Amino acid sequence: PAPHRGGNLQSYAGDAAVLVLSGSEDAIVNRTAFGMAHQYLPGSARFVTIEGGNHGQFGHYNASGRVLALGERQQDGVATITRATQVELTAHEIWVLALQLGAPMCPSPDPGPEC
Repeated sequence: PAPHRGGNLQSYAGDAAVLVLSGSEDAIVNRTAFGMAHQYLPGSARFVTIEGGNHGQFGHYNASGRVLALGERQQDGVATITRATQVELTAHEIWVLALQLGAPMCPSPDPGPEC
């Protein structure tokens, strides 16, 4: 496939941290195009699949309009983990990325001013 309209990101290898999250039960994303798009990302990109996660649980929205407009092919897969678990796992991966970028570690629910 052609690169996303944002272009080829391979040249940002030294300047950009890329985290690609997906759900193992995501039935919305075209897996062939998703796999082919990897060539446009820096070699340092980190790919994480949330086992049991689907497309809809990465956000909080009602997808019924998409199914009505685009047909059953736009029906998401059935998640085998809860929305809360998927959100927690997603947040953890973003936290790991932030730490890799030099963000301070703030494990406390009431972080101090350095966080």
